[in-house]
Amino acid sequence: MSPINNPLFPRTTSRILPHPAKTNSVSSEDPEDCTFCKILSGQLPCTKVFENDEILAFLDIAPISRGHTLVIPKTHVSSLTLASPSIMSSLGSVLPQISNAVIQGVGAKDFNLLQNNGQIAGQVVFHLHFHIIPRFKDVESGRGRLMISKDENEKIGKEIRAKL
Repeated sequence: MSPINNPLFPRTTSRILPHPAKTNSVSSEDPEDCTFCKILSGQLPCTKVFENDEILAFLDIAPISRGHTLVIPKTHVSSLTLASPSIMSSLGSVLPQISNAVIQGVGAKDFNLLQNNGQIAGQVVFHLHFHIIPRFKDVESGRGRLMISKDENEKIGKEIRAKL
């Protein structure tokens, strides 16, 4: 079944939003003000797809495509250039497993693995993170973001977790 016609992911519940990097709302580099640190501490909710002692992976709240997942270290570090070898080792050891679960969970064949460093490069939250963005043959790749309901996001998360 084509992902476009998949009843788990109906297109009618989504709408395109402007890309957050094109707004003026850039997150602070201060860990006290960091959106992802607030997710880690439980102050903000997320749809978790993977967690171990060092890493958390969760669905993006304004995804580029269904299943768009963020993978972050639990230690606050603002960019790749500041990450320790142990943080990078932890990330590198789980990225293939999480990527595979994401694409299987949403029925994609291909995906982008993206990592931005700095505001000019499009980084919006200044906590090191990787984007796993599933790509679908029959779905146009725009620069907008989807707005997905909480229930639909939970279904997507459940499908991804089932593949881990």
